[in-house]
Amino acid sequence: MILAEIADKMPSVAELWNREVSLAAMLVVLSLSNRVVAVCCLAVATLNFWLCLGQAYFEPGFSDSIHRELGPLWVNHSLAGSVLPIALVLIALLVRHPKTKTLESA
Repeated sequence: MILAEIADKMPSVAELWNREVSLAAMLVVLSLSNRVVAVCCLAVATLNFWLCLGQAYFEPGFSDSIHRELGPLWVNHSLAGSVLPIALVLIALLVRHPKTKTLESA
């Protein structure tokens, strides 16, 4: 049965959050080094969100099976967890690398 095979290969909610927290921690540590690396980390975090969104809604057949077998709660946790790296990298970018002063305020 196809549905049983999907649920067996998909991570649990705890594994989803563990993966996303680990990714967020790595990206935040890297983004503290300089602004260019922080922007690259933001791109990686956005790609992670896009892949989770595509898996949940845009893959034909597979997305429907995920919704049927794992339910909307699993999908919501997947998407919420994938927003975490974006949010934390943005916070690190804004706190560690604030906008430079303009000539008028100098």
